Amino acid sequence: MVFADSTLKSMAQQQPQTLAEFAAISGVGSRKLIQYGDKFLDEIRAFRGEQGMPVTEAEENVLTVEDAIDPSDNGSISETLMTTLALYQQGHSPEEIARKRKIKSNTVMSHLAELIEHHQPIDLNRFVEPSRQGKIRDAIAQVGALSLGTLRTHLGEEYSYDEIKLVRADWHREQSA
Repeated sequence: MVFADSTLKSMAQQQPQTLAEFAAISGVGSRKLIQYGDKFLDEIRAFRGEQGMPVTEAEENVLTVEDAIDPSDNGSISETLMTTLALYQQGHSPEEIARKRKIKSNTVMSHLAELIEHHQPIDLNRFVEPSRQGKIRDAIAQVGALSLGTLRTHLGEEYSYDEIKLVRADWHREQSA
């Protein structure tokens, strides 16, 4: 048995056609995404074609297995991060992701920060203006990156914890490269 009945039912109802959509289904983790994603998507697309339903091919910049698994991380991105990544790449806002996943928005932002550190394709500019990123990086250079609270105190209340968290994650990513 590859997938639980509930996962198969979700696949039948949602009929995902991209790896991003497939990864967003509950019960599809990174290992199963890699091992079975293309096979299941081929079958779903073939079924849709036979039924005269529209078939969409994977789009550019949509989650690929290579994007989903960072080789320097031994492929260990958790299922919950993969789900957030897939929804992000489908164009959902953090608030929409939180609603869909029934989690808090700040949890989604923490997921995005962790994905940035894992070298995943998250567009930081979508969340923090470049000029603000520069000021946050300056603050990191001055007071260090250990404490979000210290950075927020240094920057002032006009900077949100989420902005600081995301830029700090990008800074960590750069340091590990």
